[in-house]
Amino acid sequence: VFGEACEEINGLVLIRLMLKMSQELINQKLSKIVKKFIKGKEITPESKLKDLGLDSLDIADILAAIEEEFGFEFEDEEMYSISTVEDLKNLIEKKM
Repeated sequence: VFGEACEEINGLVLIRLMLKMSQELINQKLSKIVKKFIKGKEITPESKLKDLGLDSLDIADILAAIEEEFGFEFEDEEMYSISTVEDLKNLIEKKM
């Protein structure tokens, strides 16, 4: 019984570690994509895309780059709900 409990705990630890690594990879890829479209501004999760100087065409290009990088497509309703970098990250995590 003890061995089975240890295996289950180890499995949960591994899942949490993989999730954390996945989130870090998402953050890195997202940051790299967004940085291509902004000029020297600091990006935080709370950064509003419009405040970063991005217009609707830039945002459409960012969404297309994300779709290509992560291998999925956004629904129209999802695209309209995005206003911050955190919104983008959360949506990517939801889609994966």
